[in-house]
Order: sequence, then structure tokens, then C-alpha cells
Amino acid sequence: TGRLPSTLNLRVNDLQLQKGTPTLASVLKTMGYRTIAVVSSQIIDRSHGLTQGFEVYDDIMKVGPMAGSPPVEKLAEDATAKALAEMKKAGRAPFFLWVHYYDPHYAYRAPEPFGQKYSRSPYDGEIAYMDSQIGVLLSELGKAGMMENTLVVVAGDHGEALSEFGESQHGVFIYEPVMRVPLMFKWKGHLPRGKRVEGLCGLTDLAPTVCELMGIPGWKMDGKSLVGSIEKGSVEPGRDLYIESYHGYFAYGWAPLRGIMTGIYKYIQAPRPELYEWKVTEKNNLAGSNPAKMKELSGILKNYPEADQGEKALIDKLLTDPSNEESLKQLVSLGYLSGLGQSPGQKGLLDPKDAISFDDQMSKAKDMMETGKMQEGMDILLQILKVNPTNNSALSLLGSAYMQAGDLEKARVCFEEELKLKPQLEKAHLNLGTVFEKQGKIELAVREYKAAI
Repeated sequence: TGRLPSTLNLRVNDLQLQKGTPTLASVLKTMGYRTIAVVSSQIIDRSHGLTQGFEVYDDIMKVGPMAGSPPVEKLAEDATAKALAEMKKAGRAPFFLWVHYYDPHYAYRAPEPFGQKYSRSPYDGEIAYMDSQIGVLLSELGKAGMMENTLVVVAGDHGEALSEFGESQHGVFIYEPVMRVPLMFKWKGHLPRGKRVEGLCGLTDLAPTVCELMGIPGWKMDGKSLVGSIEKGSVEPGRDLYIESYHGYFAYGWAPLRGIMTGIYKYIQAPRPELYEWKVTEKNNLAGSNPAKMKELSGILKNYPEADQGEKALIDKLLTDPSNEESLKQLVSLGYLSGLGQSPGQKGLLDPKDAISFDDQMSKAKDMMETGKMQEGMDILLQILKVNPTNNSALSLLGSAYMQAGDLEKARVCFEEELKLKPQLEKAHLNLGTVFEKQGKIELAVREYKAAI
């Protein structure tokens, strides 16, 4: 889209891209391009609105997280094979092909020979396996004569912290191990070979760059074309980039992280603010020693909307839509529209720097419960909630465990506490409705199901 998550109000997984949002696929389709997508994770299946503009959107998953569990992803070799099969059907028409690989995600289990070769560094094994399949894809397209005048873009969506700064995977922090990603362009005869472009850019720059390179009309975007920067070998020096993570807030009830990056500095707004010369180190916080820079960058940050602004707009729309009148009566009677519950800007939310160990403990609890160690997992969740009672995910997991064990009253308390924090969580309404149904409280169950809808 060329837009920021803050512009689209799509800050976490499981939200839906609004219909009519311009994308590369939708624009190219109107210009006669065959548009094909092959995606490898349930996180971006067709329910999330990304099919707009695609004639083919393959989101059939084949692999589950463990034996017997439902499939939630596909391996790189399956993505490559599907992409090549669809391209064979496409013939010689101009095409836009998006192939999405998901392999370098936890748990790291690369197929052989990569698993054995990288046994000491399984994340690298996943990357090497994926890389080999990208090689197969480009090689086979080349043999079919489809690479002679084709622009190739390779982009990563995030890195992996691998326990640096206390984060084992990704999602909570906005430090460099997670924020720094590959972005490569190749177009034979049109772009220079082997050229590295210095300076700051972001993934919002991908769409405007493609549009300019191909001479196609763009649309209103937050990103900027990098074509001039590729020619010069460096990005304009005075550029600022917006960064954020609301994962800790929406999942665990921690303070959100928002920030601004320049060529030299990174400012992170948090309960304990942070300022780094990020190219040098992110372990020497300059927030106390450089108040002028803090003030400058926090002023720039005010140009970007916070998450609760978007949520409030959605609630306002719900409240003023006459077609919702009956549902609203039910929600008011349950006390769910008296406010938004927990707000990102409220005082007292845990600083993610102080709470990051809970992220690992949550993963451990989930793994235990999925492998039959239900009580051990529940004990971990109870310990987390003693210190972090606003942790939505822990309440949800614990409530589900109680429901599975038949302890419906404790399950009810968990889901009701979750809804006090975030009344908009449809899954919590659904779970609470199920509890009421099992208790024979049908009227309350119906109300909760209506709230979910």
C-alpha cells in the first residue's frame, strides 16, 4: 500500500485492510497485468483483506506447529512450487507475482540438509532453506523466459531479536535487530548492479519506488520513491522515519512504544524514554543527557496518530450507525460501552523493558499447555497475572484452560476481566458466551454472541 500501519490503523495481526485501499496489485490489475499471490502464513490469509487486486490468492496452508494440529503455514518449497505452477498458467501476459515465505519464524525447524548443517544456529538454517527456494523460483522463471524484463524486489518484514535486549523473537521492541530488514531491487538493464544505497528508508518506500521504476501512476502514500537515491547511491540525509510497536499493549497491556529515527538518532517514547545514536549502540540511553534532541524528536512524533485515536473513531462509528441500535442496547446493558477500558496513554502501564521476561514465559506456558502439561502452563500464567494483571493474552489462555477443565466460574472471571480491559475483543465475548451457554444461562450467552458479532 505504501502506507504506514498508523495511517491504515492496522497496528497488529488479525486486522483487516479496508476495502478500496489502493495497492500495487489493484493498480496493476487495472493495467492488464496478471496478478498472483502465494502466501505462506495464516496471518495474511484472505480473511485479512489482502486479496484486493489479485486474480489468484493462494492461502492454502499445509503445515501445523506440531503433529496433529491444524495447518497454519506452508513450507518454502510448497510456496515455490505453487508460484511456478500459477505462472505456467499465466502464459506470456505481463505479470505481478507476490511470493511470501514464512519459514524463518519460531519454531526453527529447517528441512534437511539445512537442519543438520545449521544445527548450532537453527534460525540461520531456516533462512538458508528459504534462500535456496528463492533461488529455485528465480532460476525456473529464468528458464521459462520470464526474467528478461522483470523487476525483482526482495523485502523482509522484520528481523529476529534472538534474545538480544531480552526479546527472544520479535514484536515487542523496536531496536535494530528487529527493525533492520533486507530490501533489494534487481532489473536487468534498468538498475545498476551491486550498488549499496546508504541512508534511512522504510518498507513504505517499496510501492512508490516500483511505481516510478515502471512508469505507472501512484496514489497518496506515506513512503517516497527511492529511484533518485539508487542513482545517487544515498538516501536524502534529512529524512525522519516513524517507528512503533503496539504488540505489547494489545497482547499484554504494556505501554506501547512509538518513536522517530533520523540518520543519527533513535527516540523511543516509553514510560522511561530512550534516545540512542543507533548506529553506534542501543545500550547507552542518552535521554537524560540530550534534552534538546529529545524535545525535537518528541515534537516530530506528534505528527503521527496514536492507536486509541483509531479505536475511538471505530467506536464512534459503531455508536452513530442506526443499524446497530438493537446490538447497542445489549452492549449498554452489559456495561461494555461505558468506555474503552484500558487506554494506551494511561499512566501506570508496565514499561516493556521491565516486562519483557513475561513474553518468554507466555510462550513457555502456551507450549506446555499444547503438549498436555496443562497445570504447569496454568501455574505460569497465574504467576504472570500476579505482576501483570492487565495481560489480555494470559487472561485469555487461562480462561480457555479453565473452560477446558470444566471450571466454568473461573473461566467466566478471566473473560470478564479481559473485557473490562478491552471491550472490543470479539474472541473474549465469544468465549464468555460459550461459558454462559455451558452454564445454561442462555440469555446471557445470546447477548455475548451478539456483542461478538
